[in-house]
Amino acid sequence: MVIPLFGYIDLVALLAALGGLILILSFFNRNRGGVVSNLVLDQYDITENEPINKVNIRGRRAGWLATLLGFLGFGNQYHIVVTNRFVTIQQDNRSAESAVNIPITAVSGVAYGFWRPRVSLWIGTAFCAFGIVASSTNFFLSLFILLIGASIIYFDYWRGQLIEVRVTCGDSYWYGYNYKIGNVGTIEKARRTAQIIQQLIHYSSAQSTAL
Repeated sequence: MVIPLFGYIDLVALLAALGGLILILSFFNRNRGGVVSNLVLDQYDITENEPINKVNIRGRRAGWLATLLGFLGFGNQYHIVVTNRFVTIQQDNRSAESAVNIPITAVSGVAYGFWRPRVSLWIGTAFCAFGIVASSTNFFLSLFILLIGASIIYFDYWRGQLIEVRVTCGDSYWYGYNYKIGNVGTIEKARRTAQIIQQLIHYSSAQSTAL
């Protein structure tokens, strides 16, 4: 059965299945606990010599939808601060504001690392697979789908390396952030931030022991 818009009903079924796969993968790629994911950073300042403010980070979510909302003035802005007393993760927009303040005395561990978003690899591979299957019905549409898949793999997976810093209070729940590597955010700054938090934990523990 021929459908004028796409060419063949089998191709429509393939595209519908692809949409369902993307929804499923997006569901499993939601935020993990209190970790703010996939930030594009505008500021990442480390001032170790300051007596109070040690780390100051500002950013917004990556992605075309977040960019559009930000352009319209409704996007979320994130402000992350590490002081000698707290780790603060603040989120605000035109209609709401929220913040999590974690006392350094309550922090029992800190971690950092980097990886590439595997969900982007899965989505890109799915596009390529559907493009190959669709080649028997519509060559040009198949080529278009293959180009989309290859672009996702290259730009969002291969060049979309994420760096993360997170802390825990010993209850298996993590708070933190991850961001795309760039001129502002580097792995060296994440490593140094984790070291600063670790030093603050040791200092706080030593003071408690002395008392």
